[in-house]
Amino acid sequence: MMTTQKSLQPSKESHFIARHLEVDSPIVFFDIETTGFHRDYSKLVSISLIELHQDQLNYYYFFNETGKDEKDILTAAHSLLSSKYLISFNGDAFDVPYLMHKYAKHGLTAPLTVARNLDLMKVAKASLHLDSYKLKSIETALGILRTDTLSGLDCIDAYNNFLETGDRSYADKIELHNEEDTLNLLELTYRLLEHHSGVVELYKPHYFEWRNMELNLISLKLQGDFAIITFEPDHNTEEMHWYDDRGHIFKTHLTGTVPRLEVTLPVEHHNVDGFDLSIGLYLEGQSRMRVISVDGHPLYENMPNLLRHMDQLMGAKQKVVFG
Repeated sequence: MMTTQKSLQPSKESHFIARHLEVDSPIVFFDIETTGFHRDYSKLVSISLIELHQDQLNYYYFFNETGKDEKDILTAAHSLLSSKYLISFNGDAFDVPYLMHKYAKHGLTAPLTVARNLDLMKVAKASLHLDSYKLKSIETALGILRTDTLSGLDCIDAYNNFLETGDRSYADKIELHNEEDTLNLLELTYRLLEHHSGVVELYKPHYFEWRNMELNLISLKLQGDFAIITFEPDHNTEEMHWYDDRGHIFKTHLTGTVPRLEVTLPVEHHNVDGFDLSIGLYLEGQSRMRVISVDGHPLYENMPNLLRHMDQLMGAKQKVVFG
């Protein structure tokens, strides 16, 4: 395995991101190169990562030099990919599932999940009006420059040529491509935050303290007069299913190897100034109800109240089935 590690000069973009994302742990931008899309029949070529922490920027690069270094690369990147705030491009659909599969294949615990990843492709699709949402198309539209000219397919050819000949120039081209992909994630994050911060806020991970764990809100779905809110706890917990006669449901379970906490509660729908508000019905006899979502998007500031009231409900009416 070949590795590169270096400090990068902080920039106005990195300062802006650190100040405006308002996160409590390092942010890790990452990108991978592979020999194909199929997780079982392709190789992990490289991982490029940039860690932003307290205005310090550090770059890391791990390259599959022999064609058999996947496990070493995954091990080397493990701590960085454990960040609570990952940023990628199309990572929800490709990079994260690909890496999770590779970790499992090599008998390693996967440090990352889709829930902890901010996918800039989703932010771009929700905020920009373009004909194409490929990374280079977005870069061109936003005036983000790059030196490398390789495509993903070119990288596969370059890697095969490197394995056949050992010519380091092929490896250098792949590293330049992977590095610029990652550097441009930082620039793209800056541009999207600067002009579309509200959309970034919707897609970034949101964490809440509950009992002895930290919960990451994954999704909120409205089904008729009920809201179903799913969280990802930071560690496994005892499987449980609690409910009451009013339609409140609280359950924990595993999705594969990833823990899930799911809260269902009845809601009323109100249209206020053109906005669809879903208002949660909490404790019986409670005069104040709280907004759970606006136009289907979670109102994050009220999630701690929701969890607190569910605790109160569960304490008042114990109907619990343990798995």
